[in-house]
Amino acid sequence: MSAWEEGLETAEPWESPHTEAWGLRVPSARGDKLMLRALRASGGGAVTVDDRDMRVEGRRVASADGVAVSIEGGATLAAAARLREQGDLAAGETVVLFNTGNLGNYGWYTG
Repeated sequence: MSAWEEGLETAEPWESPHTEAWGLRVPSARGDKLMLRALRASGGGAVTVDDRDMRVEGRRVASADGVAVSIEGGATLAAAARLREQGDLAAGETVVLFNTGNLGNYGWYTG
């Protein structure tokens, strides 16, 4: 997140990453330069979310829609909610959220 906030072109490696979302637990992103460039060029944004919010949003979608959303997918939902709260996403605005993980070993799915 600091690369985004500081206006850097690349992200520094994340030393000793800790998160339940193993699909997001990467010490160094391979596409950091491309992603940061795309976010800036598109007028996009970035936020951080914690594991609790990822789980809450993943469960919410699973119970409401029956979609097997991974904790990584829950991260995208939590981030969209945060961007909405901050006023960065307007009501009725169309966004695409990618559920990049699989439910695999997450025992919280109740769908």
